Amino acid sequence: MLPGSGPDAFAGSVDEILAALDQDPVLVEEVMGNGNTESISAELSAKASTSPVPVFVVLTKAPPELTTDNTAEELLTLLHAQSGWDGVWFVSTADIGHTAVAVYGDVAPGIDNAETVLSSALSQATGAANTLIHHDCRHCSASPAADAGLVLDILNTGIPQTYGEQPLSDEQIEAYTTSTWVKPDTQTAFYDRAELPTPGLYAMVATLTAVCVFVAGYRLVQAIGGQGHPRLGTAAADAGRARPARPVDPQVELERARSRAVSAVAKLGRTLERKGDRIDWKRRDIAAACLERAESRTTSDDLLEVVGAEVLADTGLHAIARTEGQYRGCYVDPRHGRAATEASLGGGLHVPVCPTCDRRLTTGAALEPLLERRRFGSRRAYYEGSSVWATTGFGSLGGDWWQEVPR
Repeated sequence: MLPGSGPDAFAGSVDEILAALDQDPVLVEEVMGNGNTESISAELSAKASTSPVPVFVVLTKAPPELTTDNTAEELLTLLHAQSGWDGVWFVSTADIGHTAVAVYGDVAPGIDNAETVLSSALSQATGAANTLIHHDCRHCSASPAADAGLVLDILNTGIPQTYGEQPLSDEQIEAYTTSTWVKPDTQTAFYDRAELPTPGLYAMVATLTAVCVFVAGYRLVQAIGGQGHPRLGTAAADAGRARPARPVDPQVELERARSRAVSAVAKLGRTLERKGDRIDWKRRDIAAACLERAESRTTSDDLLEVVGAEVLADTGLHAIARTEGQYRGCYVDPRHGRAATEASLGGGLHVPVCPTCDRRLTTGAALEPLLERRRFGSRRAYYEGSSVWATTGFGSLGGDWWQEVPR
């Protein structure tokens, strides 16, 4: 049984999650069960029991002691470090929909970098599942539970010998297209409404973007600075104020951002090389421009520049993968990932935000914006500044924003 026992027991800390995994290598909390927690848990456990290698699956709400934005990756690292259990780990957290896969120990002799190969196979399998899902439900996608199932299927089938292979059969992929494994994709619905401007609108977009950025920054500062919450009124002003992010050593924060940026930029480079000749010239040019501007920024000592490199890479990857719309991250902090909705900041102005920030705005809880470091050690929300990242909202406000980023 989980710590606390009983049908509603919840593993709410790293230690409690480890205690649960010590009894069963598959942990599926209600919040991640997609309305079918019991059946999903049973099916994942059955797959895990036949895995040729040790495997640990955790689908849970992020414990409160986590300190980074990428809660799944941090939780996975902590669980392995404290347990010492080698094998394949899959962790997904509910906060921002993060997932992480890691391989510890020699689980696949003869395969160089088994973790990279497994992650690639999972990406291929998830993509195939989502293609089938979208035929029946345009605004749906595979849930994290489905991703966990696909990982287990890949392990039982055998990790591919080379990068880029997907070893699962059509029947295995189709098994994840039922409602048990599918969730509504609010991001897709949002981006369908956020189409790129037509060429005739580009000039107007450039002008309006400058005006909107100023107003958006001003409104958001008011909204989270105690001048009255735009969605809850002045009674919730105190709850809606911005607060500093959890204390993190500046160098640690920079290196974490750099690691994410380097990974994203490398992925964009590989994807552009592999698919560049199969997409239209406009999307290819966007991806190439983003790559050019991102590469030089991964080595910067300025946090905003490094975060900007990751967003540029994400924008380029989105341009390659989609024919409509463009990538929009969370306006409050682009490290939160893709925006899922638009939040009202008053005066009829809306900006894209991630699910977490939307909930905070709805409830009046304090936001945790990306902070810009200034002279003498002071910090401020990045959108209060005058950098290219502030004026474009790291691209969340639309337009050909990457062209404003210096080469």
